[in-house]
Amino acid sequence: MPRRGERKPRVRSSAPEPTPAREPDHIGIRTLTWTRRGVKARRTVDPAKYRCTTLAAQLADEWITYTRAMARTDGGDDLAQAVRSFAKFVDRHLPTLGMDPADVRLDGHEVDLVEVIHAWEEDLRQQHGLGSNSPHVKTNSC
Repeated sequence: MPRRGERKPRVRSSAPEPTPAREPDHIGIRTLTWTRRGVKARRTVDPAKYRCTTLAAQLADEWITYTRAMARTDGGDDLAQAVRSFAKFVDRHLPTLGMDPADVRLDGHEVDLVEVIHAWEEDLRQQHGLGSNSPHVKTNSC
């Protein structure tokens, strides 16, 4: 038994190594299926529909991971809609700035995604009107 004031040295675990940035395993359709009240439902996001396929695939993977982790009973429908809406906007917006939508990715540095999200929110405000809360809700979902 240790004497008063003696302590065992603590062995601290080290933080795990960060995973290296990599391409998504595939650019196939992301589908989330769940059963609610005995009825099967599903939501899908097809990254191949967009020129920013890598970004769309990364966001769709995050949508599925988050929805499963939070055990959302609605399948994260608002998140899936936000992913599709943002990918459409990126496809339209970046060519006007002289950038290729295919170069956009979450872990890339070629495109400032914060500025693109701000521009998307402004675009949503114009579509939904100034008094609408939809732009804020959609941009917070993404």
